[in-house]
Amino acid sequence: MPCGLSDDELTLLHYLYAHRNLGEKRSRSILAIRGNLEDRIPVDEIVQSLMNKGYLSRKRKKDWNYWAIAGKAKGALIDHGYQVERVFRL
Repeated sequence: MPCGLSDDELTLLHYLYAHRNLGEKRSRSILAIRGNLEDRIPVDEIVQSLMNKGYLSRKRKKDWNYWAIAGKAKGALIDHGYQVERVFRL
């Protein structure tokens, strides 16, 4: 892996990027993430791992809403061959 991310971490990053969860105002609830990805990946472990590596952030007062850091997420996804579209405005 060029950037040291696992397939599960890339799956979660792609999910957030595809749904345009790239800023505090567009954050996604952990309950929505679990509902869509729980059967494929261990969501809680992956979220914590990506936060530790600096690819995810969360609302300061609501620690259940997360978003991907746009530049880092896009770079990692492109490095691993994912198709990503340009984001014009957040």
